[in-house]
Order: sequence, then structure tokens, then C-alpha cells
Amino acid sequence: ASVICHRASQSANAAGAFLGAMLGHMRKRVQTERMRPWEAGRDLKLSEGCTLDVEWLAAIMKLRHPEAAPHTVVPTHSLVRKLGEARALSTPDADALAEASLFYAGLRNAMFLLDMDSDSVLPENPEKLDRLAEWNGLNSANDLLGEVASRRERVSVVFKEVIQIG
Repeated sequence: ASVICHRASQSANAAGAFLGAMLGHMRKRVQTERMRPWEAGRDLKLSEGCTLDVEWLAAIMKLRHPEAAPHTVVPTHSLVRKLGEARALSTPDADALAEASLFYAGLRNAMFLLDMDSDSVLPENPEKLDRLAEWNGLNSANDLLGEVASRRERVSVVFKEVIQIG
């Protein structure tokens, strides 16, 4: 029986590694095809650690743990919190993903309302970044960029851990 369990565990690990590799490839392809290279660090939708990663993580975890949010359609931040409550994600990871989702959505809404050139790509113009920072209760463009970088890093770490890509 222990040999069967060990082989089943090896199969599950191999399947998880394969899924992780495929998702990593799909993610890179989406970024390559849809994101302009010069916007890679500023795209709040497609950049690594941004909205797309949070949405993919939420969807994958919902598929792995359907009992966490059965038959419900909820915003991403609510779904990752439900996944945390169901122990499908750790509470710190669920909180970080939910907060990042809300933060990115807030920035994108502000960029739309402030009539920026894009509602998903942070502006390069320092004055526009300062306006966006002020709108979001931050002191400066540097504070805003620091917040974005911090959240991107945290989401990237969770994404790589959960999806099992290196």
C-alpha cells in the first residue's frame, strides 16, 4: 500500500510540475503577445506579479478547491479571501493577493478617472505619477512605485510557490 501511495504522490507531483511549466509558458506567451516590451515594468494588468497573476491564481485555486467557493461568481479579491478561509491558500497569501487585487484595480480606476493615456499602464511622466500617487493617498511618485514593486514581488512569490514554477 505504501508503494501505491508513493507512486500516486510521484504522479501528482509530476502532474503539478507539468501544469506549472505549462502555466508558466502560457503566462510568458500572454505577456509577450499582449504587452509592449517598453511597458513591461509598468503594466498593471499583464506584468509579472500584477492583475493577471492574481486572477490566474484565483481561478486555478478555485479549480483545485471547488468547495472553497462553490457556484459563486465573485470579484477576485473576494475569491482569494474565500480560498484563504477554506485553507486552500494561507491567510497571509490570501490577504496579500486580495490587497494587491484591490490596489491594482484602484490604480486602474484612478488612471481612467484622471484621464491618463492608459488605464492599465503606469505613466512615465513624473507629474502624472505624482497626481496618481496623491489620488491614492501616497506622498510621491516614488512612494507609488515602491508600493507597486512591493505588491508585484509578493504576488510573484505566491504565484511561483502555488503554481510550482521556478
